[in-house]
Amino acid sequence: MPPQPKPKPPKAMIQSLARTVALSDAEVAVLANLPNVVRHKARGMFVSREGERASHCNVLLTGFACSSRTTAEGARAILALHMEGDPLSLTGCAPTAFCGDVQALSAVSYASIPQAALCDVARRHPAIGD
Repeated sequence: MPPQPKPKPPKAMIQSLARTVALSDAEVAVLANLPNVVRHKARGMFVSREGERASHCNVLLTGFACSSRTTAEGARAILALHMEGDPLSLTGCAPTAFCGDVQALSAVSYASIPQAALCDVARRHPAIGD
């Protein structure tokens, strides 16, 4: 089997982050080289579920998604709407579970970045981690 090409870096995430943080060329390069796998979900499918162990940070590349939680009464509470470049499941560096569901509102593509790689970048580049 021939080697698989490396997925394109999550450019949308870098552009989104650059709107709120002044990134140096070195920081942009580090983010662009984060390992990632591009995944796809159809409308209505879940990207992550409440209570699942978080091992990756997912960044929306195309489409629309929403984050929600189930209330004590069993109702669904919408927490956020997501568009291109938004992190879908950013949990921090401590091992933890997702605190809500992320569901595709349209067909979506997202970059799945290993949590350990993102935490390493955040430690080495505090401007990104803040």
